[in-house]
Amino acid sequence: MNGSITMPSPQPLASINETIRGLFIRLPVKSLILLRSGCKPWSNLLRSSSFVLNHLHYHSEKNPLLIIQRFHWNQKSSGLELFLFDIQSKKIREFHVPRVTDSDMGFKIVGSCNGLMCVCHYSHDPSSCLFLWNPATRQIRRIPEYSNALLPHKASPYCLLGFGYNTCDEDYEVIRVYSCVGTHAIRIERYSLNSGFWEEVEYSNHHGATVNGHFLWIENSVTVKRKMFWVAMTAYQRFRNEFIVSYDAENKVLRKMSVPDSDNLEVSKKLTEYKESLGVLVFSESATMDRCLDFWVYDDKNNDFDLWIKVKTVRLSSTMDRPMGVWKDEIFIASGNVIHAVRSGLGALLPSAQVADDYCYVLLNYAESLVSVNNGGNRNGIDLEDE
Repeated sequence: MNGSITMPSPQPLASINETIRGLFIRLPVKSLILLRSGCKPWSNLLRSSSFVLNHLHYHSEKNPLLIIQRFHWNQKSSGLELFLFDIQSKKIREFHVPRVTDSDMGFKIVGSCNGLMCVCHYSHDPSSCLFLWNPATRQIRRIPEYSNALLPHKASPYCLLGFGYNTCDEDYEVIRVYSCVGTHAIRIERYSLNSGFWEEVEYSNHHGATVNGHFLWIENSVTVKRKMFWVAMTAYQRFRNEFIVSYDAENKVLRKMSVPDSDNLEVSKKLTEYKESLGVLVFSESATMDRCLDFWVYDDKNNDFDLWIKVKTVRLSSTMDRPMGVWKDEIFIASGNVIHAVRSGLGALLPSAQVADDYCYVLLNYAESLVSVNNGGNRNGIDLEDE
C-alpha cells in the first residue's frame, strides 16, 4: 500500500485531566461559570481551591486589571464612579457597584484583594453598611454589625476600615479601627469571612499612640504584607492633625507614623504599594502656583524612627492634572478624561466626567477570580449570576 495511518498513543487519564485543567485556567470567569453547571467532574475541578488559586495567579500575570475610583464634587453635589481598566487593551469601561440598600448616600471601596472587593455603602440601615463583592461571579455577602461594638453601626469616614487576606488562617478579614472620644483610647475589631463574625482585637500600641477626638478617614487605604495603612486625621473642636495609621494584622501592632515633609503647600496625599513597601504620592503647590508630585517610599528597615526616601518628582504641566496612584513602576496621572503613565506614556480615555469643581482618583489592583464570598460556615452570600 502507498499510504499508512498512524494512530496517536492513548493518553493516560491523568494527562488528559491536566490538559483540560490547563485549558480551563486560561478561560475567563464568565465561561467557567457556564462550565461549572455542566458535568460533575468539571464542576468539582472548577470549585477546588487549587484550581481557583492557579486561575487567579494566571490572570493576575496575564490579564492585569485596575479599578479606577473617580470622586467628583462641587458646591451642590458629589459622587463616586468606578471604572475597569484593561491595561493590555487600554480599554476602560464603567463598573457598577450593586446596591444592598435603598440609600442614595453613596459608597466607598475599602479595598480589593484576590478578585474580592470590600465596599462600604453609606446608609442609615446598620445591617448593610459593609459587604464583600466578587464582580466577576457577581456574588455579594453582607457583613453584619458587631453585636458588642462600643459604637455600633460605625462606618467610614468616622473610622478606619481595611481589607486583606490572612495567609496564616487562609481567611479574608475586615479590620475596623476607631477612637473612643473622651478616653483617647483606640478600639480595633476584626471580621472573619471564615467564621462570619466580628471580634475585638487585643493589640500592642506602639509608642502609646492615642487619639484626641474622632478619627477621620480622608484618603485610600493600602495593605502591604498584612500591614494596613491609612491617611487619617483627628478632629476635636477646632484642632486638626493629619498622620498615617499602621496596623500589623499578623503581630497585632498599632502605630501612628509621620508623613513626608513638603516644602510646598500640600494639596493631598495618596497611599500606594510599591515593590512590597509602602509608598505615598504627595501632591503639592508652590508659592508661584507650580504643581508637582513627589513619590516617597517608606524604609521599613529602621524601627527607631520613620524614614521616607524620595524616589521621584513629577512636574505637573496642567492645572487639570491629578494623581491617581502607582502600579508596578508606573505613576498614573489623570488630566480631564485622559489618563497616562509617566514612565512609559501608556494612555487611555475615561468616559466623560460630570461637570464638577474638582476630581480625586484612586487606583486599585484587580484580577477576575473564582474566589467565593461564601468560604465560611455562615453561608449568607447571594449569587447574583442566577437571577
